[in-house]
Amino acid sequence: MISKEAKQLIGQLKAVYVPVVDWKNMDWEELRKGAAALVPDGPYPAGVRWEEDVINGVSVERTIVAGASEKLIYHIHGGGMCMGEARYDRFMLSHVGSLSGRCVVSANYRLSPEFKQPAAIEDCAAVYRGLLSSGHSPENIVLLGESAGGMLVLSLCAWLKQNGLPLPAAVCAISPSVDSEYESQSMETNRDTEIIVNGNLKPMMKEIYFGDAGPKDPVLSPIHSDLHGWPPVYFMACRNENRLANTAARFSVWLGQ
Repeated sequence: MISKEAKQLIGQLKAVYVPVVDWKNMDWEELRKGAAALVPDGPYPAGVRWEEDVINGVSVERTIVAGASEKLIYHIHGGGMCMGEARYDRFMLSHVGSLSGRCVVSANYRLSPEFKQPAAIEDCAAVYRGLLSSGHSPENIVLLGESAGGMLVLSLCAWLKQNGLPLPAAVCAISPSVDSEYESQSMETNRDTEIIVNGNLKPMMKEIYFGDAGPKDPVLSPIHSDLHGWPPVYFMACRNENRLANTAARFSVWLGQ
């Protein structure tokens, strides 16, 4: 049963997020500020700190975990492609990193509508290539992303395969979008319970992010990817997307220590 605190958070989100039906009149900066105000500020596990860095021309935030192994989590944040920053996921990433004994690198990719595709995937791929060139082995890298970031970690795998680069050891995609056409039945059945997702998502995303790109492009619609040779992929989805703490624990167990 959903807790009182969770209900309160959902109410706050509904008050802050502009309904997708009004997307043409959105003030993106105000929307981003409102979302940032809801970011949890701890509690954080002991022995964790953060560092800003630049990898291959892309801003990142490193979550440094005391006593971590050489294995690494490469995280791509969510936010509908139009908002979010690496630092907003400190709560989840600090716990995932601490539980799994791994440091985390989280990318600040370019956001839409200022930057349409392929800007985001180019930035995510640039960070991955930078990690490889700095000595990280692909078998020691796990991808993690939620919502739009969940789509991007899958898109990154498709991009890596297309470009003949080594894929990571594993992938965790939390509530990812996998189809740029948004044709799944869940788009209809969940339209009354989702906080920001409704039937206007398709035209909105086409204009602010996808543009005239082909809907069958596996980098933009991972559902059309050839999965042969892909690493193990851990999917997690639920009727409400506000269960990241539980997700962190399950994902950390899946990673193994």
